[in-house]
Amino acid sequence: MITKAKCPKCGGYLKRTERTYYCSNRRWGCKFSPWIYYGGRRLLTVKLINEMHKKDYVECYHKKKNGKMMHLRLMFREDRLDIDCEILN
Repeated sequence: MITKAKCPKCGGYLKRTERTYYCSNRRWGCKFSPWIYYGGRRLLTVKLINEMHKKDYVECYHKKKNGKMMHLRLMFREDRLDIDCEILN
């Protein structure tokens, strides 16, 4: 399924599978393909990916299965998505 999100690397549209997003320009060499789920929870959304175009990083909060909150910083670096996390409680 094609989404309204654009690839932070090349600007192509992102397509969604059950587990990942991938760039529609992958035939031409774009390898952006982040996982949707991290730690058993849905983390990446179209809204977060679109915000990566405006900033160098996106900050969000994520609740783990054990109830602890995590502060996450998502950064796009070259061909990968880096996630820095800090457990709050």
